[in-house]
Amino acid sequence: MNKRLFGLQVLLALLLVILVGCQKKEPVQQAAGGQLLVVGYLLTHNTKRVDDTMASRLTDIIYFSVEPTADGGVDQSRIKSSDIEHLQAFKEKHDLRILLAVGGWGRSEHFAAMSTNAATRNKFIAALHQLCLTHNLDGIDYDWEFPETDEQKQAYNNLIIETSRAVKADGLIVTTALSPWQKLSAEAYQSLDRVHIMAYDQGQRHSTYETAVKCVETFAQQGIERSKLCLGVPFYGRKMADTQQSITYRQIVEKYQPTPDTDETDGYYYNGPTTIQKKVRYCAEQNIGGVMIWELGQDTSDDTSLLKAIDEIRNGGQ
Repeated sequence: MNKRLFGLQVLLALLLVILVGCQKKEPVQQAAGGQLLVVGYLLTHNTKRVDDTMASRLTDIIYFSVEPTADGGVDQSRIKSSDIEHLQAFKEKHDLRILLAVGGWGRSEHFAAMSTNAATRNKFIAALHQLCLTHNLDGIDYDWEFPETDEQKQAYNNLIIETSRAVKADGLIVTTALSPWQKLSAEAYQSLDRVHIMAYDQGQRHSTYETAVKCVETFAQQGIERSKLCLGVPFYGRKMADTQQSITYRQIVEKYQPTPDTDETDGYYYNGPTTIQKKVRYCAEQNIGGVMIWELGQDTSDDTSLLKAIDEIRNGGQ
């Protein structure tokens, strides 16, 4: 083979590589055709950690949180106008939805007293509705941890159904965070726009891929549309020998510099980028609505970022 012909073949091979590499990757789609949701909870003290890059990778931010008072009021002591303004700027720039979390772990004390009484329940719904309109928020995310009696469970169903009826005319959505052992009524599920599955804190290795699949299927078997489900993924680790001890993913990376395919370090179990991406692929393949993150402020801001790993798959990565 002469040198000229050999050089031409090399050039053609290089051009082929370049053309393949330049092909636009299509975003990952659900089977029904909608792009996967990426929903992130955000603690009030981490609000300023949200920057343009992070906001561009999200579809929803759930600002955490307000809570009910026993007499039907809304305790707003943790939310700040400056935080809302900060998030609203990203909402306009990146077409985000901003939801308001209600309750949560350690913030659910007065759900029972408020919701089991029709008068205080109606008062609370009206106050919460007005709060969302005042701050130009897009919806309400309930997180009662946890109703105990049958009366309380029915009251939670009523709260969700009645909230949905009250706010739909203003275009607000209603969602809820549920553990896999919780169950709502068929009418409550029908009233909800999304169910955020808390598929973490489930034993020592608290959020494995297998656990995630099991949690999703638990809800799907209740007859909920798969497109309404969002699989919860952790941005933190728990000590396997003592699950009361936790550490943020950011701290894990700073202290241990784990490889992307690592989920266990120094006795902590967490989800590295490889496992997170495997879960995102599962959601896409099974027509699950998307993923839910607890919590955005626990992520890194460089190439090790778990949100970046989600975005790579969601926007056409393999």
